[in-house]
Parts: sequence; C-alpha cells; structure tokens
Amino acid sequence: MSRSIRFEPEALADIARAVRFYNRERRGLGAEFRQAVNDRVLALRRFPNSGPVVEHIATSLVARQVRARQFPYLIIYVVADEAIRVVAVAHDKRLPAFWAQRLRSD
Repeated sequence: MSRSIRFEPEALADIARAVRFYNRERRGLGAEFRQAVNDRVLALRRFPNSGPVVEHIATSLVARQVRARQFPYLIIYVVADEAIRVVAVAHDKRLPAFWAQRLRSD
C-alpha cells in the first residue's frame, strides 16, 4: 500500500528555515538539503515503519524519525492509514521533542 505524503505547515517552515541557512553558507546548498529531505520522505512510501520510534514523548501517536542524508537533520513523521504525516524537520542538536506539541490525532 502506497500512502500519500503530507507535510504539516510547521514542517514546511522548518525546511524553509534550513534552506535559507544553508543558502547563506553556500549557494545551492539549500537545494541539496531540500532534495535530501524529499528523497528520504519518498523512501518512506515503500518502508513507512523503517524509522525508529521516538521515545519519551507524551502522545498516543507513534512518532518515528529518519535522518536526512548528509545533513544533521531528523525528519519526524507519523504513519497513518491513509498518509505519512511529516510533523517536523529538526536539527539533531536542537532540544529533543520541541515539536511534540505538533502531534495531534486529526
């Protein structure tokens, strides 16, 4: 079963901030970051439960995470029956689970 991918608005804002940062570091690096995130998220369609479960968050939803290749960012997502919800794209040195309040069961 191939699920659709849905980026929450906050996750899109996370990506936009990181793209701006990387473009200031080196021209075109933001596009490379965006592609790395997209590649990992698209791979989740085939193996949605491949990311490890995020531990120690207070929610009834099971959040998982995968790392963006070549960048220190985690893609946090929830697998639902109809879609994969990307709830955050967070630098791996940022306080853990700052995004936990974004989880809701819709």
